[in-house]
Amino acid sequence: VSLVFGSSVVIFQYMHGSPDSAGLYWIVPIIGLPVIVGCTLDYDSYLVARIFEFRSSGMDTTASVINGLQDTASVITIAGCIMTVAFGSMLFSSVPAIQQVGFVLVTCSLLDTFLVRSILVPSLMLIAVDANWWPRRMPPATIFLDKHGRMRIRNFLMDDYRNDLILNR
Repeated sequence: VSLVFGSSVVIFQYMHGSPDSAGLYWIVPIIGLPVIVGCTLDYDSYLVARIFEFRSSGMDTTASVINGLQDTASVITIAGCIMTVAFGSMLFSSVPAIQQVGFVLVTCSLLDTFLVRSILVPSLMLIAVDANWWPRRMPPATIFLDKHGRMRIRNFLMDDYRNDLILNR
């Protein structure tokens, strides 16, 4: 949010603003913030819910994040691009406040689609591992990724990993 509004101030106050303009209109943060929060939380919760489903089914955190990102990436990217195009129509308005709101929403859609959902959320989930699901305890991971990136089912009856099943997905 701070990156979006910071870039808006830089663009409209220092680069695009005329000597007569006062910079960013006061209504832009009031209109922009609820829309930003609503749009970003919707698809971020979709991504995290899918990762949670994989983790609940017995996959370890790494496999869950990779599979959740693979399953939701196309839907999330297409939705972000559609929102960007829809909000981009506001940039062609002759009313400066609507142009500024459009810039805020386009910037937010692009950053959320290509930075937050595809890089930041999965990275933080891979760092947090079990803290992602606190205070809930997840079942032990039975499906994991080996060093070659193949999914395997851990055989708890034998400690021999050569007998693990390789899953093709």
